Amino acid sequence: LPRLVALLADAAQLEALRAARARDPDAVARAVAEALRVAAPVPATVRIAAHDTTLGDRRVRAGTRLVVLTANLARDRALFPDPDVFDARRVHD
Repeated sequence: LPRLVALLADAAQLEALRAARARDPDAVARAVAEALRVAAPVPATVRIAAHDTTLGDRRVRAGTRLVVLTANLARDRALFPDPDVFDARRVHD
């Protein structure tokens, strides 16, 4: 919600979104995805390893509970250039 408020406060991004909406049906969806990326409603989740595996340099046995910090993924510079910047035009894969 804070990022959606930021969008409404940023006249240039809001106007660009309004203009893009007419020619690009995915414009609003991208803006919502970006808001959810920057202010994740669920910053972490728990998963259970289905089989033995390796994460980085750690061995994980089947049945191990893992806490996945999804909010941290959204700030990964390898995945998102300028991850701390809200950009309603950002394309999410």
